[in-house]
Amino acid sequence: MTFPKLLLITLFLSLQTLFIASQILTSSSNSSSSICKTTPDPKFCKSVFPQTSQGDVRDYGRFSLRKSLTQSRKFTRTIDKYLKRNKGLLSHSAVGALQDCRDLASLTTDYLTTSFETVNVTASSKTLSFSRADDIQTLIIKFY
Repeated sequence: MTFPKLLLITLFLSLQTLFIASQILTSSSNSSSSICKTTPDPKFCKSVFPQTSQGDVRDYGRFSLRKSLTQSRKFTRTIDKYLKRNKGLLSHSAVGALQDCRDLASLTTDYLTTSFETVNVTASSKTLSFSRADDIQTLIIKFY
């Protein structure tokens, strides 16, 4: 299944964009083009963010997390629908593999939800403690 790999790569690059950019850029207003220059894949980054908007790293981070969360939920629903429609036609091992995939997608959704909530809590104070940022970055690295 290449779709789960594509989803994980998309999520990883989106979240990596947030952390790399936050380490390099200040909180001043920036275009997506200037933020994307600091990422491992600027072309992909530019294709994800709206080109017309201005914002700081936190704004782009929230956008990235929100988009990743939406895709993760869609992916989980797609697996659920496929299992419901085809469960009788699939082998036991195929059903098990799809259920494992759904469980991993659900864990991804839970993790992204927690990350999004953390970023939103810090939106009012505009700061994220070093220890909390380190915890989140460690989770991302271990997750991927």
